[in-house]
Amino acid sequence: MTQPFRPIVLVTGANGGVGFATCQRLVAQLIQDDPSDAHPRSEDPNFDVGNAKASPYAGLTLIMACRRRKSAEAAREELLKFLDERVADTPTQRATDFKEELKVDIVDLDLGSLKSVFTLARVLRERYPYISHLILNAGVASFRSIDYLAVARQLFTRGPLDVVTHPDFNIENVGETSADGLGWVWQCNVFGHYVLARLLEPLLLSPAYPDDARVIWTSSGEGNPARYDPDDWQLTKTQRSYASSKYQIQLVAGALDRKSLEAGGSKRARHLVSDPGVCYTRVAAALTNIVLETIQYWLYFVARFFGSPVHTITAYRASIANVHLALVSLAYLTFWKPSEDQEGGKGLVSQGYHPLIFHARTGRWGDELVGPTEVQGWDEHARDVDVLMQRLEQTYEDAKQKFAAEI
Repeated sequence: MTQPFRPIVLVTGANGGVGFATCQRLVAQLIQDDPSDAHPRSEDPNFDVGNAKASPYAGLTLIMACRRRKSAEAAREELLKFLDERVADTPTQRATDFKEELKVDIVDLDLGSLKSVFTLARVLRERYPYISHLILNAGVASFRSIDYLAVARQLFTRGPLDVVTHPDFNIENVGETSADGLGWVWQCNVFGHYVLARLLEPLLLSPAYPDDARVIWTSSGEGNPARYDPDDWQLTKTQRSYASSKYQIQLVAGALDRKSLEAGGSKRARHLVSDPGVCYTRVAAALTNIVLETIQYWLYFVARFFGSPVHTITAYRASIANVHLALVSLAYLTFWKPSEDQEGGKGLVSQGYHPLIFHARTGRWGDELVGPTEVQGWDEHARDVDVLMQRLEQTYEDAKQKFAAEI
């Protein structure tokens, strides 16, 4: 593909945190002739995309999907101001043309309401000929309080770096359900996005956009198989619903991408996983106050200085993983080919099949890096993934019947 084409990118949770930073970083990259995020530095010597030529994008339609319209409108104004400043600092013809051609739309999305998801999908199908990138960033955590005894125990048994990297002391609400009768954290972080991606398949697979579409799922370093119970698939029993949802995201995205690659065809929707690292956002704001937030923020810098690559600290640095996956040549993101099982057919448990997570990373002085790792526990949970995907699809079909008027 040599002709420039216009991406239409939808970002969920785009009014704050990593979602808003993704929007900022995306426009900052697309005013460049050769976006640096398409071939970033990496701490992994085996990951080199230095010569990867980015797709020749022309302009951008950015769709900010947010729960609160007022916050979304304020975010759009801030984004346009940010773009003005970047163009003033980079007064090239491309930057000027991009600014003139940029279109930023706002749409309403409440992932805690399936009706909202179905309504949005219908609006998008009516309004746009295709979607090239779907960045599934929005999410919630049901944190209730901090167990300070657990903080002290983790501090003395695992060290201060572990405390600010893998906090194991946040107490979460258990058993919360949505108005749709589903696990609330599960619906907001996993299923709502799954439904949106399924409903938007006609736009993602539209031949009006010549390249493969990209669905980018935002996971987390907290997504650990040790905290995931396959039988508690709606995450209503676990005391770690946030971490469990982030790991389930890795499994779901891996299964969907494998299905897309095995299906082949001239047009596919790739499902990719990003990890923003440890950065300061408002996701745990209910647990802290201004003093604790300030201490936490500066401890992140201390951790990074002493060699932690995961402390991206700012949402803008954290968003490099999302933007890299949006811009890098897809030729560098084909990690595997379908392999055969012992009986000679394409099996669920197949050797060499390991989906990846792309992590935002930093050097000691804040250098922005990207590095991939394999999804942990993929082989062990392979058959669980098959069951999980069947459950997701059945729940999706049930929802389609309930909200048939919105389709």
